[in-house]
Amino acid sequence: MRTLSMTALVLIWLATSASAQGVATFADLPLRLNIGDGVTVEDRSGAAVKGTVLRLTPEEIVVTAKGAERVFSRAIVRRIQRRGDSLRNGMLIGAVIGGALGGAFAGAFSGEFRASDFMQGVAIFGGVGLGLGLAVDAAHAGSTTVFTAPSTSAMMRQRGGDGVAVRATWTW
Repeated sequence: MRTLSMTALVLIWLATSASAQGVATFADLPLRLNIGDGVTVEDRSGAAVKGTVLRLTPEEIVVTAKGAERVFSRAIVRRIQRRGDSLRNGMLIGAVIGGALGGAFAGAFSGEFRASDFMQGVAIFGGVGLGLGLAVDAAHAGSTTVFTAPSTSAMMRQRGGDGVAVRATWTW
C-alpha cells in the first residue's frame, strides 16, 4: 500500500509540472487568443504595446491601444503575452505542496507509517494547499506568453585561399 501511495504522489507531481505552451506558429494564435483579450505585443525592436485584440489573421494581429489601431505583421512580432493568468496552476501547485507536506507530517507524527494516515494527511493538507494556491494566484495579476517568434539567424561563410574558413553568425 505504501508503494501505491508513493506512486500516486509522484504521478500527481509529474502531472502538475507540465506547463502551458505557447502556440507554435503565428497562424495558430486564434487557438490561444480571443477578440477582446488584453495583450502586450512586443516587436523585434523591443518596443511593447499594451492593448486589446481587435482582429487576428494568419499574417497579422490588430490591437487597439490608447484609442488607436495598431497593426503588427507576423514578420515584426517577437512576443505576445495575454494579460491574466489561469487560476488552475496555482490550485494545482498549492494542492501538490500541501498534499506532500500533509503526507510527510502524517507519516512522521503517527508513530508508525500507515497508509490511512498518509492519505488523510494528503487529503486535508492538499485541500488547504489548494485553497491557499487559489488565493495567491487570484491576487497575482500576471500574464501568459502565448507566442514567441523563433530566433532567426544568418550565417556568412567565406573560404580563404589557404583553406582557412571564416564564419560569422548573428541573431536578431
